[in-house]
Amino acid sequence: MQQPPSVLGGSSSKSPLPPLVFDNPDVTSSALDFVGNGAYHQFIRCPRTGMRVSFSEAGAREAPPILCCPPSFCSRYVGGANFEERARKMGVRLIVIDRPGMGGTDRCRIEERIEVSAKHVASVLEYLGIKKVALVSHSAGVIYVLDLLANHPALLGPSPRVYLMSSWVPTSKSSQIGLQLVPSVLVGSQHNILPAILPVIKGVNTSLAFSSALFHKKQKEKEKKANREWVFPERFRKEGQKYEPKPPFHVKLETSDEVGNFINGCAFAESLQGMSQEHLLCLGRGGPVNEAWYRQIVADIAKGYAERQDKVMIESWWGENDGMVPKKGRDWLDELIGTAGDAIEYRSIELEGIAHDDPPAKIEVTGAIFEDVREHA
Repeated sequence: MQQPPSVLGGSSSKSPLPPLVFDNPDVTSSALDFVGNGAYHQFIRCPRTGMRVSFSEAGAREAPPILCCPPSFCSRYVGGANFEERARKMGVRLIVIDRPGMGGTDRCRIEERIEVSAKHVASVLEYLGIKKVALVSHSAGVIYVLDLLANHPALLGPSPRVYLMSSWVPTSKSSQIGLQLVPSVLVGSQHNILPAILPVIKGVNTSLAFSSALFHKKQKEKEKKANREWVFPERFRKEGQKYEPKPPFHVKLETSDEVGNFINGCAFAESLQGMSQEHLLCLGRGGPVNEAWYRQIVADIAKGYAERQDKVMIESWWGENDGMVPKKGRDWLDELIGTAGDAIEYRSIELEGIAHDDPPAKIEVTGAIFEDVREHA
């Protein structure tokens, strides 16, 4: 009997995938059914690298797509079930790819990490038949967004829209001294250390680990209450724009804790080695990322879009209380991108009382981003 073709067989397909069928998260028979939905656990064999690559989708397949480049906990679980309801109700399609060494994606050398990740993006977008996509990043994800804009703009389509949350800035420019004091042997071993200590700690700093909203029940309850009561702040409105707040976009509170537990269990049962590489990359202890790299990559973006007579919109969202990227570093990146040239339309937003890891969980941030993507699709 002839076997059906496998997505692990080494080729990408441009043919449309079968429609997704989702249980309604509010009435799903179990949290496991929801978290285990096949949309959140997809795999291909990247024809460009020969590596196995895992990724998740949230939202409707016919909606405008967004490629999310997550923080150093570079896992598809950052999206997937976490954003299903919000993405579906706001009319966007969120794609998150496990970077090398995370989840089901094969490892690579740290020196190849950025290039290999870009090849994986190309193959996943090709497999999904996506020719135009918006970009969203959190923390270390900015490194991969900048690389895509500078070196692989054809993947994104014309006039891409880019949204950066709490972007990582080299410690030499941010003056974040504490992280530089952490020994490399410890930084490079986080994938072994974190699963061992997680059961006995109450939280983890997400920028160099994971999303705090997945760990804290009280925090999740607080966020859900805020989502229900949210009114779009005047200072986030575009001139002349009307914005109608949407209802909350989450599973019921009584089931969401169980969903979060399953997400945690799944994420930490899979490979975490890529997280340690991400930490080393951010701290300049392997790979090309440093102040000079940022300057060159931004210059390349501005030059490339100018030569193609195109523009890119980049919007940065910062937390006022971001301790991982102090104000000195935030101002440096704002000036670097904001003055790079007319081909980059740049604006920066500072959120009062918000820390480094908070923006992805805030509906005033993701709500505004998703709405903007949909309006400009």
